[in-house]
Amino acid sequence: MATQLLRQLVLGGAGSCASAFLVHPFDVVKLNLQLRGMAPCASVCGDLQEGSQENVILRMWRTGGPGSFVKGAGTAVARQAVFGTTRVGTFHWLLSLSNNPSSAGVKLACASLSGIIAGTASNPLDVALVRISQDSRLPKEQRKGYTNLRRTLCLMWKEEGPRSLFAGVVPNAMRSVALQISHQVVYTYAKASLVKVLPNQKKNVVQAAASTVAALICSFSTMPCDTLKTAQMRRGAKRQNVAACAAALVQDKGVWRGLWGGWGGLGAYAARQAPHTVLTLLFIDKLNALFR
Repeated sequence: MATQLLRQLVLGGAGSCASAFLVHPFDVVKLNLQLRGMAPCASVCGDLQEGSQENVILRMWRTGGPGSFVKGAGTAVARQAVFGTTRVGTFHWLLSLSNNPSSAGVKLACASLSGIIAGTASNPLDVALVRISQDSRLPKEQRKGYTNLRRTLCLMWKEEGPRSLFAGVVPNAMRSVALQISHQVVYTYAKASLVKVLPNQKKNVVQAAASTVAALICSFSTMPCDTLKTAQMRRGAKRQNVAACAAALVQDKGVWRGLWGGWGGLGAYAARQAPHTVLTLLFIDKLNALFR
């Protein structure tokens, strides 16, 4: 049992890290869209100004060149090494403690609890990723020098205290729960249903179709929490609870544009989250088959 759990932990982390590295440029664009108009010293969550994905990409290319699309890649991979490993390993460990691991209710509970644990554990790395992206948007004279993971975490600890490392932990944990349910519950049942509907299809086709279903659900369900965590994690964000932060965004832009960022924001998020979900699930499936 211990060997099986260790295998799930290692393979889950490896699959998550590989997919995070491949989709990181989309993650940078997504963060830049969310941070657009969020002044470093704003008194509320921030003004998510209008701005298309294309405009953000062009601005990034003009100001930072190709390197701006891979900035923070090491931090993103480090985050997944903690987040991906913890959420997959904890889920299977919790499932192993149950007398009825095939139950939908048990899987849902295990996915939720493992999501909370993984989201909380990886929160400092999430904050660092947001700060690095935010810092790169500012004029040089206003930058804090968040150039890499170690320097960012040290500066935050020194200047803002350890509490700053857990800014946005509540929406981050909520996002992790939604993501974990999509990955561990929706994907499993989608794959089982597709096998019954398409019994003659190749396994790869069924896996790809099931992961696509999970990816679409994951993108839509996690977007509001992702917007809230970015708003709370950025430098200069006002300390306020999730409800107050959500209310400020909704009051300013309405529910659709405030929490989902409109079609442009959701499109940029899905361009990052959907491939990440598909690749993570396929990588983990393939690695499990390879090392079975």
